[in-house]
Formats: sequence, structure tokens, C-alpha cells
Amino acid sequence: MKSLTSGLLIKQMKTPPSKAIIFCILFAAANSTFAQIWTQTSAPNRMWESVACSADGSKSVAVTFDEGVFTSANSGSTWLEVSNYFNGILYPSLRDIYWYSVASSADGTNLVAVTMGGYGIWTSADSGADWQIPDAPDGQWSAVASSSDGIKLAAVVQDGGQIYASTNLDGNWILLPNSPSQNWQSIASSADGSKLIASSVNYLPFWLGGIYTSSDSGATWIQSTNLPGTNWIAVASSANGIKLVAAVDDGSIYVSTNAGATWTATSAPAEDWRSLASSSDGTKLIAASNGPIYTSNDSGTTWISNNVPGGYWRAVASSADGNILEAVVPGGGIWTMQNTPSPQLNLTVSNTGLAFSWTVPSANFLLQQNLDLTTTNWVTLTNTPALNLTNLNNELTLSPSNSSGFFRLISQ
Repeated sequence: MKSLTSGLLIKQMKTPPSKAIIFCILFAAANSTFAQIWTQTSAPNRMWESVACSADGSKSVAVTFDEGVFTSANSGSTWLEVSNYFNGILYPSLRDIYWYSVASSADGTNLVAVTMGGYGIWTSADSGADWQIPDAPDGQWSAVASSSDGIKLAAVVQDGGQIYASTNLDGNWILLPNSPSQNWQSIASSADGSKLIASSVNYLPFWLGGIYTSSDSGATWIQSTNLPGTNWIAVASSANGIKLVAAVDDGSIYVSTNAGATWTATSAPAEDWRSLASSSDGTKLIAASNGPIYTSNDSGTTWISNNVPGGYWRAVASSADGNILEAVVPGGGIWTMQNTPSPQLNLTVSNTGLAFSWTVPSANFLLQQNLDLTTTNWVTLTNTPALNLTNLNNELTLSPSNSSGFFRLISQ
């Protein structure tokens, strides 16, 4: 059954858009709320450490602490262990590597994973089928982040380490010289890779934990000063890098709406937080702890404890629209939650035409047009929307005409 999300009435004329094009929202389905229905997948019980997914949630990758790498091509329903290939050659065993964090490009093609114990940084350009090791120094890598195209990468090192970056999936990793020495725990990136946020924990007597942000791809860093020096265990970012969220180990969750310039404590309870993930617009958030999983549908203003078995939830991932969520627990498998998406159809009027956009949905949607709402003559437009990698929106521009038009998104 097809589900409608939103529609627009457009009055189009071949005259300047500012005077001749009138539009209004005809109908709109309410944004889906977190139904909190979690399902355990077919993934085996392994020592899961990290999980990441594509923007639409269809492709996923998960890594374990010395028990292999797994991928999914059906929104996390089923998982397959990656064959032990490295640069096209049979590798002894991917299970002998201490995988610790993984990140994915928006289309799920480019992957990057960091390890601990001297196993380096690994990348894949084919959704995990084949892997290679770029030139990166050995270190206790604790987290990695990726731009939406999978080209701009950033990784952090524990135990007084610094931050490294790569601008080529196959290239070398370089030390960011102005990055502070900290006991880094987490890092997140905007979709274009220009804005970064990293968190660290107390490592006395040398360093106090803190939140650091960069607006120039890591060239310079600024510490957030209105936050306590404590154990900042996890961070996440919206696609534009403006809405940020950070969690304190055995403490609260904080949010920022100005790229980290100021922060506000949310109503989230004090938990042993482990991981955070955000939708592309920063509205839908998920937080995992050594206990419950919480979600927010209003940028962290309110939080809901989910109906999921308590456990040591190690990491979470979210699709761009926040309607596909994944969570891993060491020794307890991989769980998913899927809600029905209802992307909002947006319109921008310009001299070149009508520009439609909607967040990449976790289901296939088609843009349709009808010239007369008294009929059912909806026609699916054959124009293929383009994915904007800076905001994770599908975008499509139509030329104005002399007729009225009605537009809607409908799922396939």
C-alpha cells in the first residue's frame, strides 16, 4: 500500500516567479514518531563495537573486537560476514583484528574503519567487499568520521593522542598539527566534511575531558568553554554541522544549535552513555547507554526510553531521516528499529524554476503531479532527483509553465 506524505499546490505562469507563482501545502502526514519497536536481526552474537549505515539506511556495516566485519544490504534485516580479502588477496583473517569504529559514506559505498592494537586504518570503496590499508600511523584509534561522499575522513587517538585527517579514501593520513593532545573518544563530521566535533575524557593529571570543534576541516580547533571538563564519551552532528549533541559518561546529554558556540543540558537522565547518532536535520536523536536506549524527536528537548532489552549498548547508527535505527551490543547481536518515513516536500522558487527538495528517505518515494485535484490523474515525474551531499536532500528542479500544478510524494 502506497503512503502519501505531503503535497503542494503550485500556480505556475511564465512571468517573474516572485509575482506569479503561488503555492500552499494541501496536506501533510504528521512526522512519524519513534514507535520504539526494536527487532533483533540475524547477526550473530559477537563482540560488536561499532555500526554505520548509508543515508537511506539500506546499507550497513558493523565491526567487532576481533570477531570480524559484517555488512547488510537490506536495512539491517540480514547480515553477512565480510570475506577475508585485502586488496583482492586472501587475508589470513579479519577476525584477528581489533576493530573499534566504522563510518560510511551517504551511499554506503565508501567505508572506513579504525582499529586498536597496531592494526591501522582500513578503507573500502565497494561497500566492504574489498579492503585496503592506507598509510596511517599505528595507534590506539578510538573513533572515525566521514563526509557524505566518503572522501574527507577524520580519526582520533586515545591516550594523549591527536587528530588525523585524510582527503582521499586511498591516500595518506596526516596529523592535524593544531589538534590538541587528549584522550579522544569520539568524533563526528558535517556532510561536507568542513565542520568537525570531537570529544575527550579525563586523563589526569595531564588533560581534562572536553568538547572541541573545527569549522575548517580540522585546520584549527576551538574548545567549548561553557562546558565542564569531564568524560565526554560521544558526539553526533547534523548534516550542516550546526546542530550538535554530546553525552557525558555517567552524566547528562547536551545539545548545541550554533555549531558548538554554546551548549544546553537536556532532560536526558544520567546514564552510562556510550554512543549517539543524529538525523541529517538534527531533529531525531538516539542515545545508547550501558542500560537503556533513549530517542528524541525534538532535537533533544524530550527523551523517551525505548522498549528494548537492557544491555551494554555499544554503538548506534541512524538513517538521514531518523526512521531506521541500528544498535549493537557486545555479545548480544544487532538490533534495528524502522518507522514509516514521511518526508516533507519543500519548494523553493527561483528564476530558473521550481526547486523541490526532501530529506533522503529510508524508503523509495516518487514525485507525482496532477493538473486537477478533482481527478485521480496523478503522473509520476520521470525526472531523476539529485542527491545533495551537503545536506542529504533529494533535489529536483522543474521549469515553470502557464498551468496550475499539484505535486505530492508517494512511496513505491
